[in-house]
Amino acid sequence: YQYTLQDGVKDGYLVPAKLHKMTSDITQQALSDQGLAGEGDYENENYKITDIEKKVSIPKRNELMMKEFLEYSLKTPTKEIGKTIIFAVNQRHALALEKILNNLRPEFNGRFAQTITSQVKGAHELAKDFRSDTVQLPRIAVSVDMLTTGFDAPEVLNIVLCRPVFEPTLYQQIKGRGTRLCKEIDKKEFVIFDFCGVCEYFEEKYD
Repeated sequence: YQYTLQDGVKDGYLVPAKLHKMTSDITQQALSDQGLAGEGDYENENYKITDIEKKVSIPKRNELMMKEFLEYSLKTPTKEIGKTIIFAVNQRHALALEKILNNLRPEFNGRFAQTITSQVKGAHELAKDFRSDTVQLPRIAVSVDMLTTGFDAPEVLNIVLCRPVFEPTLYQQIKGRGTRLCKEIDKKEFVIFDFCGVCEYFEEKYD
């Protein structure tokens, strides 16, 4: 027996997703069959999307992704940035995104975004606080894999994919983090910000 996310939305148990996609020349080249052609700092190699953050540091791309997300993110009824989970490539990438977000919103004194991974001390307590409806900061949790399964945070309005995903089960789990109902903030939908062609791959190319 199969009961899909779409079935849950149709029956009123879940909220639907809206897609926000941003592409860059670097991302598109890395997603192509040939990969990103190596020049200069790339040491004459070809890099695929899986290598972009692991082997090639592109701070400007990270900053552009975070600015795009902040501009178009769903807000709560009180006009705050909706609670958000960002999925990064690795720990280094997660910390870089956290730093960018906290620099972009200095009024929160470094508490706007928080990296929550298995490598962070007290990560389970941080995750527990983030999903609590009585805790207002951080607004954004930056993770790698820790928050993909078994993490229920109904207030999440934004899912940000800054990493590639090639496993259908993992994709469904990540997508599911945003589908929970939340009457307290009149939640009717959530947004997936896709910066690595993940949704295109699964919704259009993957059966």
